[in-house]
Amino acid sequence: MDAPEKQPLLLIFRLLMAQLVGYEKAYEKADNMTRILIDARLGWGSGIGRYVANTVPLVAALLPTVVFDIMVARDDIDKAGALLSEASNIRVVPVDIEPFSLSEQLRFSALAKNYDLTWFTNYWVPLNFRHPFIAVVHDMLHQEPDLFPASRTKRMLSRFTFQHIARHASAICFGSRFSHREFARRFKCRAPTQITSYGIDHRDWELFDPEYPPEKKTKLLVVAAAKKHKNFEIAIQAFLDADLPEHWALTVITPDDKLRSSIDLSSLSRPSEQIEFLQGVSNTKLRKIYGEAAILLMPSLYEGFGLPLAEGLQAGAACISSTAGSLVELGQGAQVTYVNGNDLAGWIQAIRAECGRFDAQQVPLQEIRHNMQHATLFSWKNVAEKTAEVISGVLSARNNH
Repeated sequence: MDAPEKQPLLLIFRLLMAQLVGYEKAYEKADNMTRILIDARLGWGSGIGRYVANTVPLVAALLPTVVFDIMVARDDIDKAGALLSEASNIRVVPVDIEPFSLSEQLRFSALAKNYDLTWFTNYWVPLNFRHPFIAVVHDMLHQEPDLFPASRTKRMLSRFTFQHIARHASAICFGSRFSHREFARRFKCRAPTQITSYGIDHRDWELFDPEYPPEKKTKLLVVAAAKKHKNFEIAIQAFLDADLPEHWALTVITPDDKLRSSIDLSSLSRPSEQIEFLQGVSNTKLRKIYGEAAILLMPSLYEGFGLPLAEGLQAGAACISSTAGSLVELGQGAQVTYVNGNDLAGWIQAIRAECGRFDAQQVPLQEIRHNMQHATLFSWKNVAEKTAEVISGVLSARNNH
């Protein structure tokens, strides 16, 4: 029997051990849950940001037993929290690791070691990353030196990163068949792949009703980041050279400065009262502008998908697009006017023809409704279902292994 003076100490020791055992069991229970880390540090005002904001909550709802920790830049905490607050199995985790940085290469892997899977919402995976992961290839623009200005070092790192995910990813998702073909052409891929596409039924964006197309004004519209490959110059020049009646105007909309625009749009055109430049508009205002625009111009020389073209079709606009691979793919089955992205004369002719059709009221209602309905094929629900299927397949394969 223990000495009387030692009994209180023994009792305290046993209580502490009981508490520690309880904590250990609780930790084991939490650790047995499937946990996925989501890398969403790129600006939420970009196309990738729209992909994250719309896809992640739907995937989390489809996989309610999985816990998702989503890493965002500190500037995006409030925006991410507001968009993801309804999901009980999503936690927003702010980090100070800059995308495309040396810090990312050195520090990121340590953050993922306690997770079952990491979901990179873009392709930029650290080269030393060896934990199970899924990567999303939105495009391969970094491998197009004529279209995307980048240092030789960054371009080499980009190629090494593509090679890395081709060899080590648990699965790879692509935004279009075009991106998948380009990836397969350049790299030997060992991982399962899935074409998830994109959606246009954004969370805070009510789709237009094909039965009641919005009333149009004599406006042309360009929506894109201010980047070289977006080919703003030819759209603006073609609009000016088309010598349209004064009631026609062009609106050019770009995201905010966080995307580090690589061109100065105002320098691309002569001063003109017919051209309006807008930056960082809200989704509510953007939807209103889409609804008013009679014609959408999509002059981009390269796209991984081409959301503005799909959004323009759904808003009932007549669409003039470049012949970039993913844009032709997107418009299959719809009425779209395609012009080579470098053919200024062709763009001038197409703009004159479409504006003329509108002024003469020769755009058939059947055509407008058909295009609006075609665009609804691209839904975030479909994207989420395909993505959840990929995640479930990877987790199942790991468990079986």
